[in-house]
Amino acid sequence: EEMMDGQKVIKVFCHEQQAVEEFNFSYKKVIGIMVVAIMFGCFVYTANNTVAAAALENWPDRVMAGEWVLLVAAEEMLGVFGKILIGTAVSCAVLSGIMGFYLASSRLMYSMAKDAYLPAVFSKIDSKYGTPKNAIIFCMIISLSGPVLGREALGWFVDMSAIGASMGFFFTSASAFKTMNRDSDGKPVFKVAAVLGMIFSVIFMILQLIPIPGLSGVHFGKESYFMLLVWIAIGAVFYLTKKKTIAK
Repeated sequence: EEMMDGQKVIKVFCHEQQAVEEFNFSYKKVIGIMVVAIMFGCFVYTANNTVAAAALENWPDRVMAGEWVLLVAAEEMLGVFGKILIGTAVSCAVLSGIMGFYLASSRLMYSMAKDAYLPAVFSKIDSKYGTPKNAIIFCMIISLSGPVLGREALGWFVDMSAIGASMGFFFTSASAFKTMNRDSDGKPVFKVAAVLGMIFSVIFMILQLIPIPGLSGVHFGKESYFMLLVWIAIGAVFYLTKKKTIAK
């Protein structure tokens, strides 16, 4: 931390975390930005679903028929302009999601490489932009396999992302709860929020992993189960390898 123009400025160059850029603004702004972004994202997705359900009387049948009900609803309500508007908005959402995944995955690989879980080549930082360029290039090459494998493969990747997000949210909530108990810190409302986070994470994982009668299509397909087993096997290898390294 350093003082600049009377304000606290954080310059982050994290060798043990998942980000390597510098943030030249007050850390207090981060919380506000995150809260606003999450609330706005929830509003947009909820609004899209609500509009589609309200505008189309037979939207469940259209969903089962494979139609994109949001696009159909926009066209019926606003004509071609509505279709263009929704298409532009969704394109922006997809692109921002892609950039977010690139940011998270490359920084995660960078962090793992710094801790010797991955080859050191992934921890190399570009001298001009300060980003883990080798990790980004690797993620790009892996991403290019999507079009080659076909449209069905996108569902597998989405399933893996969903279960990964649920697991990540569970461990984050559990870590926050354990830290607050260990340090005797944190307001009761934060502890309750951490517990609720763990509960909801478990519910989401159950819905994804366990077939439940009446909820057809919610759980994984067989290809996704196979990818999950491979993912677990790779994680076990990383864990056992690192455990031996630490033991030495």
